Amino acid sequence: MLACVLAAAAWAGGPARTGAPARRAPVRATVTVDAAVLAANDALHAAACERSDARYRPSAPLVAYAGEWERFCFPASPEAYAGVDAVPPCPFTAVDLACVSTRPLLSAEQCAVFLADAQDVAASAWDLPAAAAGAEATYARRAGTTVEVSQLPRGRELFNAAVLPALFPAVVAAFPDALGDVPPARLRVQAAFVVKYNASAGQTELGYHRDGPLVTATCALNCPSEFDGGGTLIEAKDWPRSPAPIRLARGHALLHPGNVRHGGAPITSGLRFVLVVFMYDSRTTDHARHCTVRAQARLDGALREQRGSAQRRAALAAAARGFHDALACGAGDRSEAAHVGLGHAFLELASYDGAAALAAALDNLEAAVVRAPADAHAHTMLSTACLAAGLTARALEAASAAVEADPASPIARNNRGLILAALGRSADALRAYADGLRLDPSNAELLVNFGVSAYDLGETATAVRCFRAALDSDPTHARAATNLAQLQLGGA
Repeated sequence: MLACVLAAAAWAGGPARTGAPARRAPVRATVTVDAAVLAANDALHAAACERSDARYRPSAPLVAYAGEWERFCFPASPEAYAGVDAVPPCPFTAVDLACVSTRPLLSAEQCAVFLADAQDVAASAWDLPAAAAGAEATYARRAGTTVEVSQLPRGRELFNAAVLPALFPAVVAAFPDALGDVPPARLRVQAAFVVKYNASAGQTELGYHRDGPLVTATCALNCPSEFDGGGTLIEAKDWPRSPAPIRLARGHALLHPGNVRHGGAPITSGLRFVLVVFMYDSRTTDHARHCTVRAQARLDGALREQRGSAQRRAALAAAARGFHDALACGAGDRSEAAHVGLGHAFLELASYDGAAALAAALDNLEAAVVRAPADAHAHTMLSTACLAAGLTARALEAASAAVEADPASPIARNNRGLILAALGRSADALRAYADGLRLDPSNAELLVNFGVSAYDLGETATAVRCFRAALDSDPTHARAATNLAQLQLGGA
């Protein structure tokens, strides 16, 4: 027999609460933003404009777009649509969910230049799908590889000489009510890159997410006949049905507000190439986005500090203040990200500050799932907070909602298994982990957690095999090594 219980996961602390409401009203920031924060945002914006001017500026006269636009509207009955995409984000209107060009913005020859340049660039220049935590791990799973246009010698020259002179006027023409007062020359590029989806390499899609800047443009670089599947999914399109992907002819462009939730539909064969451009107004500082990005960076740094340390607490508090600033700047009206981040920060602070921090975590994470009911990461974070608060039924509900939102997510399956294990339902937890392992057979976390539940059910030999498999996958996995050592010490 083992002398101690095998640990399945480290949960953020906080005292258990009873009698708490199952759902909470969305919260809004009641703080004002310090002038120094706004000044820092203005400085970041100015620096971003300088970087954009150094890399991406039209080198030829702007050319008016002469075509029409196929338009997609925000839900006609916004009260029936759950989430912030029920209404258009400022400054956009109800007919601005997405626009598709009826004439190509790029010629076949121009597309060929980008493709040839992208194929010639060294393999090391392509960024692989992000091995990130949290929300990024959810949407970046099986993502295509990317290369910055600035790394493409001929592509960068063509981008500045031909693409931007056509794209900037097209953006303003596509959204006349929202951007009619913005001269095209005022637009700037935050980022521009070629994305390659490769079915044979398993780099097939991109999960739902928000880009953040004012407008996103996606231009098809190869013909749809060269791959099966693919296209862009706009979550609010076709509501209440699942959205049909928007598939573009070569050279055509899809434009949409950057804050609209969207994703890349999976390809099932072939190669798909797209040019993606993020744009913003050089005269307008996006305070909500700058505050959110800065606060997320602080939170990421705080999570690397030692648990229980004063440094970790101070860093978490700084992150929480940053997310409060973002909400005060209106971030909660256009995205769930600030509420997810603030909820995460408070969940971690609960180990220091107790019930008050845990209650704030619940408030913000409930607000996040109201704003993005199909966001698996928000539901996963909420389930963690509910379990810490003793709200077991709501924890399981949120964990199940995460699986429903993203059935192909091993992270969501793993989290649901952890909730079931915490409820003493080891057999159900085992099934949840098994579902996750079918999606990702070498996932060390899933293997360890499967082994723990197997041990709880008396299947010691299975547990040993799982811990060994986890170490084969990740030799640095501490819990796998500790659990295996305990079983071997016990003579298993």
